Amino acid sequence: MQASEANEFLNDLTIRERKILTLVVEGLTNQEIAEELISAEGTVKKHREHIYRKANVKGAKAIRKFINEIRPYLTSDSTH
Repeated sequence: MQASEANEFLNDLTIRERKILTLVVEGLTNQEIAEELISAEGTVKKHREHIYRKANVKGAKAIRKFINEIRPYLTSDSTH
């Protein structure tokens, strides 16, 4: 993933989606994310579905690959 592609993708996410993606990349489970964000686990799952749809990734293998590719582009600035 090129920097321009990553930046374009991240700019298309909502602030909440960026925060959830950052926590997913950090390895948190849906339940842990929900607790941290004071949200329902189902809401976190829906946000993750939206993130993966926007990234056009399906399936566990593609999601793992995507997470590894986007990781370098997620900074504390991208979550605000």
